[in-house]
Amino acid sequence: MRCRPGRGRENAPHARSGTWDFVSSLTYSGEAGVWGWGAQIGAVLRFNQLNDSGFRYGNQHQANLWVSRELTPWLSASLRLAGATQDIINGHYDGAHNHTSPPDIQPNYGGDFIDVGLGLNAVVLDGYRIGLEATLPVYERVNGFQQAREASLFASWARAF
Repeated sequence: MRCRPGRGRENAPHARSGTWDFVSSLTYSGEAGVWGWGAQIGAVLRFNQLNDSGFRYGNQHQANLWVSRELTPWLSASLRLAGATQDIINGHYDGAHNHTSPPDIQPNYGGDFIDVGLGLNAVVLDGYRIGLEATLPVYERVNGFQQAREASLFASWARAF
């Protein structure tokens, strides 16, 4: 069984957005010998003007490119380039709340982001896969005022069937 990189956090749409959303992605992957590669594009398009609380999350678009190399029959390493864009929040929450910090203001949401990820994937115990990926932001252009993003470490445990 070959090890391949998994999906990163950029592909996760907002859960329970309160709007009708079109969530799509298209993935291409290939392999030759000990090398694997792939590309994925995706989007979350919000169809409602506003949700029942008076706002709508912005649309999201993302793209991933990756290459991986099998190091042993059960271990591979991967390199991933991930790009994402997120639009600002539209509307305004209609419940009681304060605007006490920049994240409370709708135009301070989203932007354009590029990350580089380096990962290890191991197949263990009859098809279970353990994955680790360290990501580093290499570019960001945020909307409004936001805290800078930092390096991240992702861990996963999966079984394919």
